[in-house]
Amino acid sequence: MKKSFYPFCLFLLLLILLSCSNDELEILSVTPTVRENILTLDVVVNGQDKSEIEFTIKDPSFRFTWEVKGKKENSGYIIDEVCFPDNQKLPEGQWSLIINTPDGRYDEKIFEIR
Repeated sequence: MKKSFYPFCLFLLLLILLSCSNDELEILSVTPTVRENILTLDVVVNGQDKSEIEFTIKDPSFRFTWEVKGKKENSGYIIDEVCFPDNQKLPEGQWSLIINTPDGRYDEKIFEIR
């Protein structure tokens, strides 16, 4: 009886480890579009298939941060209508897009606005 207990425990441990594994989260690409001082992002994410996910966007100076929801569309997510307060011009430079899921997965991608 004692011999059969160890294989069962190993099998149970393996099952638990396999059930806890998550796909790797990665922002594959960010395509920014600026029209009339409004920023729209087309984002392709690997390891995420929900209809809506939350992103954080930071401007080049890190003075402004937006918490936004991306909506699933075709092969990626669309983030639209990001703009500066008081119709200020969106600054050129390297912006940051961050995804942080409730299960603890995280990725960041830098993108350029010119």
